[in-house]
Amino acid sequence: MKHVSRSTVVAAGAGLALVLGLALGAGSGVATADPAPPPPPPPPPAVIGIDGTYQIGTAPGQLPVGGYETGGPIAGANACNWLVVDRRGAVRDNAATVAHARVELQDGDAFTTKNCQAWVLNTSPPPLPIPDWAPFAAVGSAAVGSAATGSVAIPAIILLLLPVGL
Repeated sequence: MKHVSRSTVVAAGAGLALVLGLALGAGSGVATADPAPPPPPPPPPAVIGIDGTYQIGTAPGQLPVGGYETGGPIAGANACNWLVVDRRGAVRDNAATVAHARVELQDGDAFTTKNCQAWVLNTSPPPLPIPDWAPFAAVGSAAVGSAATGSVAIPAIILLLLPVGL
């Protein structure tokens, strides 16, 4: 059996510790990964809570583009007044309302509000507009729906389709 001195064992142990330390990324002079960059700042609040004029867009300090809704006028006010001016300076939309309101704000708009409850960004799409010919659609759908029950709506529609002068 070969005799191993104490200094050989210590040196071998130190070498093993150095190899393990380098493999695990520990020790001096070993490069480590840079820390992750900080997260981006949160977007501006999508709430317009006080009277004033607000710029809409993507620049810092501007409110995001989208549909904003309010519950109507604040307590004690006769109406909620609002105005949208586009980037060319033309009035695109405005109203004085006593009830719920929704407005679509686009990039470059200036939005002015007075005496309104908070305007909150609504991420759902705006409701579809009701076409100008809606009364005819309602008569048509009522006639189709009531034909099975024997309604008199069908003869009325037939009369509408007959030429004048009969």
